[in-house]
Amino acid sequence: MVAIFDVLIFSLNSSKICEYINGKFVDLPSWFLEMQGHQLEDNLKKTFNELNQYRREADLKKAIIKKIIDHIPLLIPMDFISLFKEIQ
Repeated sequence: MVAIFDVLIFSLNSSKICEYINGKFVDLPSWFLEMQGHQLEDNLKKTFNELNQYRREADLKKAIIKKIIDHIPLLIPMDFISLFKEIQ
């Protein structure tokens, strides 16, 4: 039987390589990529109080996407592009 502590340590140490439009690769922790969006947003707002200015559910997501697309599009993950190609 696997102890819960061993599972937590494994999940904290596992990561995935993500590619961005600019051709760069970033090693991101799996928990960040797999956490449910609402929980991730709650955690971010608890950690960064400035984000609490986005009160409605979609406000923070819209602000982040708009800033990335308008100001630093090279930070768009390739998975984002692949997703939109699939749903066209």
